[in-house]
Amino acid sequence: MKLRHKQLLRDKNDKYEKISLRFTVSQKREHEYANLKNYKKMQQLLEKAGFELSMDDTEMVLSVIPDKYESVVNRGAGRNKKSTYTFDDGTFKMYMYSDIISMNQSMTDREVYEKIGMKPATYYRHKKAMVNSAYYKGLDKERLDDEAYIAKQPGNFTF
Repeated sequence: MKLRHKQLLRDKNDKYEKISLRFTVSQKREHEYANLKNYKKMQQLLEKAGFELSMDDTEMVLSVIPDKYESVVNRGAGRNKKSTYTFDDGTFKMYMYSDIISMNQSMTDREVYEKIGMKPATYYRHKKAMVNSAYYKGLDKERLDDEAYIAKQPGNFTF
């Protein structure tokens, strides 16, 4: 699993590695002091956003810092995904991907989201994530009726 994670990070880094802008610049004498004063501040602000600014006498380069940029862009905003569960007979029942797949074999989508107490838009959004997951794509589609088989496959996360 760690190898796959490292490969994904490498792919993301490669995606942004060679992106840069180069400018030939000249500055007026009256702007020299203000530019010198603000250069370090601008460098720090851009670095926080995932960019690197470098400059010599005639050239300015603006480039992406891949790891930093990825962490800023994918900051995990928004609410966390809630687990789907029901409370029956004094016990909690968490619904897993395998439970939803089993229900879909004999019930319509409407019946499923009503049974689990989920709004239709949320249900379809979760179902889309499930169908696009490595777990679902790796299942033998001929064995979707076999609850034991789909429950023991790796990646059977909460719906």
